[in-house]
Amino acid sequence: MLVRKILSSHCLFWLIPVILVLPFILRINTDSYYMIATGKYIIEHGIPETNPFLVMDGMDIAIQNWLYCVLHYYCSRDIGLIGAQLLSVVQYILFSYICFRLLHALGHTDMESGAFTCLSDICMAHVMKSARPALLTFIWLLLIIYGLEQYRNNDSKMILAVLPAASIFTANVQSSNLMFLFCPIIAFMAAYVANKFKKRSANTYISSLGISTAAAGLLAFVNPYQAANVFYLFQSLGHVEAPELQPLSLETWDAPFIVLGLVTVFIIFLIMCISPEIDYYRLFLLMGFGFLAFTCKRNIIFLIPAMMLVWNEVCRAVAWIASRIKEKWTQSIQRIQKMHQLAKLVLILAIVFLGFFWEIKLTENIFLTGDIRKQVYAMKDDGDLLQYFDNHGIDLDGTTIWPGNPALEMFGAKVLLEPRLEISDSAINHHADLYTEFKQVIGSYRQEQIDDYFSRYQFDYFIVDKGSKMDLYFQAHSSYQTCMETDEIVLYRNAE
Repeated sequence: MLVRKILSSHCLFWLIPVILVLPFILRINTDSYYMIATGKYIIEHGIPETNPFLVMDGMDIAIQNWLYCVLHYYCSRDIGLIGAQLLSVVQYILFSYICFRLLHALGHTDMESGAFTCLSDICMAHVMKSARPALLTFIWLLLIIYGLEQYRNNDSKMILAVLPAASIFTANVQSSNLMFLFCPIIAFMAAYVANKFKKRSANTYISSLGISTAAAGLLAFVNPYQAANVFYLFQSLGHVEAPELQPLSLETWDAPFIVLGLVTVFIIFLIMCISPEIDYYRLFLLMGFGFLAFTCKRNIIFLIPAMMLVWNEVCRAVAWIASRIKEKWTQSIQRIQKMHQLAKLVLILAIVFLGFFWEIKLTENIFLTGDIRKQVYAMKDDGDLLQYFDNHGIDLDGTTIWPGNPALEMFGAKVLLEPRLEISDSAINHHADLYTEFKQVIGSYRQEQIDDYFSRYQFDYFIVDKGSKMDLYFQAHSSYQTCMETDEIVLYRNAE
């Protein structure tokens, strides 16, 4: 009876997508390490104004995701990295459910909503392969879009409460995504103006939405770092070294996504323009999210809500085009309808195939212990480094490491660079461009420049890529001793 009830319910349509992407979302990366370390520090010492993890004192810091770090730490405190994995699964369940409900509200069938939810989960997991605060803020973005749909069609006032709540939540969980929440509102307001210009009937409650938007903007300042967090995105834009902030390139694996995305957006744009009744809101939203999607790798996920909203418009436009030519090409229309049904079937089968045949093995991500130290031992390089310090009885608390390692930082080590590369920029720390200086040193061919650098910054241990220029530098100096090496890295100790 219970099995039959589950099979007949809607839950399978949004739970199956989560199961399909489990091999990706159970992965652990450096973000989990630094978030656990940051969350622990905040619980024990409060919100920091200067960076407590760097060798240099006095570097200002704005932790844009401080609240998520605290949540991450609490989830991992007793069961280690398993807690981070469970947090990731819960986030994807929420994301899948909201996607499915939004698609259902837009008039799609269960099968169509489930297929699109699968596709959305696969795209999202491709970008966010572990527990990330950005996924929670993206869920709020979908809720805003859902609220606007209800506002347009049913005069529902849900959006008036959702928008301020999303603003204050995002300002404390992932403030770099704060500005993106207002993209649907901007598209909605622009559509309102366009409809007025075209003398179409428009929503008469636009003033209420304006007040709610203003309240959301003010509530964003309710965070420990106030304006620094609100404008965090603009301060970090100049730092392009972070992989997820790199622009898309046709010379990398991004090429298929770029070509497919551009062609799809262009075709949809043309179809929507051909339609006799253009939905300006969805057209502007497609243009805005389409632009954001191609600014950097991280933003490719903005194509998800854009495609959700415009699909109905595409179907409506295609139906209108078909009706115009139906009398002349009746047989062709019938063939197109059959091909449309076949395309749906092929899409669903392709999504299931992709979900079950990921290159990553699920068993590689399963921990059989709740001890976080033993869990890190299982990680390549990070585990080797931690085991070396543990086996030699070296207390990592206060030990200085160049340039750094997030796993060792989690256990108390002081570093030069953190995974959040943007905070090494003087625009945020207000003192020095640490990462720029680091890049100059490791790319330098002048030994005196490297000697001067290490005379100014004193470190106990050094982690370098095996066979790199810095590896050769340390080998040539007797004051540095080799401690351990793997296939990828070498650990040196300052013997002076």
